[in-house]
Amino acid sequence: MSTNSPDTLSREVATAGDREAALPAAQPAGLKTLDSHELMQGADQIVITHGEHAYRLRVTRNQKLILHK
Repeated sequence: MSTNSPDTLSREVATAGDREAALPAAQPAGLKTLDSHELMQGADQIVITHGEHAYRLRVTRNQKLILHK
């Protein structure tokens, strides 16, 4: 049985979540990996073409990536 207060538990869970978010995702062997900073080169958004289609890759305020068609 835990003797930690709810506040302590919340901080522990948040800290554990922060550590998990900071870890890089597992990379399958043999796949080419591009760093988003190299890809974006300081821009907030870029256009990626694929065949006849153009996609916009954007960095959000929360530093997440969103791909729009």
